[in-house]
Amino acid sequence: MREIASALLFLLLPVTASLAQDKPVAEVTGAYQFSRFYGVNVPLGWDASVNIPANDWFGVVGNFGGGTKSESGVTATLLTFGGGPQFTLRTHNVEPYFRLVFGGAHITGSGYGISAGTTAFLIAPGGGADFRISDHVWLRLGASYPLARKYGVTADGIQTVVGITYKFGGTRQAGSGGKSRATSAPTQTEPASEAALLGVSGYATEAGFKITSVRAGSPAAKIFLKPEDVVSQIDGREVHSSRDIEAAIAASASGTIKVSCLIHTAVLGMMPSEREVKVR
Repeated sequence: MREIASALLFLLLPVTASLAQDKPVAEVTGAYQFSRFYGVNVPLGWDASVNIPANDWFGVVGNFGGGTKSESGVTATLLTFGGGPQFTLRTHNVEPYFRLVFGGAHITGSGYGISAGTTAFLIAPGGGADFRISDHVWLRLGASYPLARKYGVTADGIQTVVGITYKFGGTRQAGSGGKSRATSAPTQTEPASEAALLGVSGYATEAGFKITSVRAGSPAAKIFLKPEDVVSQIDGREVHSSRDIEAAIAASASGTIKVSCLIHTAVLGMMPSEREVKVR
């Protein structure tokens, strides 16, 4: 058990560094799970995980789950815990992920006045996808293949989960200089203007181009930009004015651009987001 705890601490060390550097998005998931493990079906259990990304595609995840089944006077309880790397493909509406969790599996059984339990080393490769409900709330469907080993014996199983993932976080780092981009209300630096190719009107600020209106049917409308949002980068190029936005779009060879922005929310303030849209 001490070795497992030490491994988890080592794996989760990047989490504190990530928070200190104001990395963008953290993800918290609560889910129902169905497990078959050690030959025991657990038809309904719980699953919880926290993912702290180091960048847009790689993060460190901590995962915990459990369930109980009673049948014919015998009760079996399964608890799993662990941590490891998670790889996520960031898109607008669907975000597939793959993870590799290392930790432990603890199973106990009791009945007829007798009880027993054991804890084994666990490795659980798995993956799935998050489906966007809103900017911060996503539906998660996933599965994993846990393998536990103890005393030279290996037991495997299957676990499926369905639940809700809430995505939130700090500020996204600026593209140059390593300075964090502020998420407070931006200060206007130029008169209002229109970025026609994106379909937004607004004004330049230190944080980027703050939107005051969005044209219906425009590329901006297709990726759900709205007044009060701030466009900070297009294809990795910092933008502040409508001229910056027009120049960045004109420089796109593919006609599809990646828009980095700060999304205005009533509860959490300005939240970072990245979205892709075809402009021509």
